[in-house]
Amino acid sequence: MLEIVRRKMMCRLQERCEWIKDYDGLVCPRIMEIDETKEQTLYCGPIEAENGIWGVHEGLKIYVTKLKEKVCTCRKWDVTGIPCRHGVSAIMTARREPEDFVHPFYHVSTFKKAYSGTIIPIPDQSQWDIAHGDPILPPES
Repeated sequence: MLEIVRRKMMCRLQERCEWIKDYDGLVCPRIMEIDETKEQTLYCGPIEAENGIWGVHEGLKIYVTKLKEKVCTCRKWDVTGIPCRHGVSAIMTARREPEDFVHPFYHVSTFKKAYSGTIIPIPDQSQWDIAHGDPILPPES
């Protein structure tokens, strides 16, 4: 069973390395929520209070978004690390890029580091060296 898991992990590491190898963006390509969120900002009305703190009106509700802390009172940005529609609205009004406000966990550089390791193949049991000494036995019950 462990051999099957090891082989699957070797394949997964290799596939992920090949998949992201030529990608040049800052944020991983599967973080598509930002593009969808940009469309949702049409219903938001951001007003900057001071120093990166924004009041974002959405209907009758007002959300407080702090760009420096990367938080919003709707809590979506806090939980996911990806700017919510209120945050994206404030970011775009401030003429900045939402991708710059995504948590580093979603950066391509982090992805590449996570999958940069390798799992070394090992020969099958018939090719193992014979260990000298007492055999390892299960514990007595």
